[in-house]
Amino acid sequence: MRENFILKITSVFLAVLLWFYVANEKNNFVPVYKKEVKVTPVITGKPAPGYQIVRTKITPPKIQISGWVPAGALQDTVFTEEININAAKESKKVTVSLIREDGVYYSTDKVEVYIEIDKKK
Repeated sequence: MRENFILKITSVFLAVLLWFYVANEKNNFVPVYKKEVKVTPVITGKPAPGYQIVRTKITPPKIQISGWVPAGALQDTVFTEEININAAKESKKVTVSLIREDGVYYSTDKVEVYIEIDKKK
């Protein structure tokens, strides 16, 4: 019992100290919420007189977003930067960035938008 008495006391002291540290540690886990949302292009301007927008196609049409807020609080739509089609007479295909919200992470930074423009009928 007397052999290595200092080592035994030291190990008991360290065990008790470690137990207090582990027992009092706070859990700082913050859940991450995910949601699939629609991508909506922001189109500014008007086609040339006699022309109209026939359709728009976004690739990808939906993206995954995630954040530290509950999924219900995350937005339902992500908007692109403005796409100017002022006086356009032909279809346009552009790659645009998404408008970001602080604290929200996006599965992609950019999307491709195809705007089909044709003569009015």
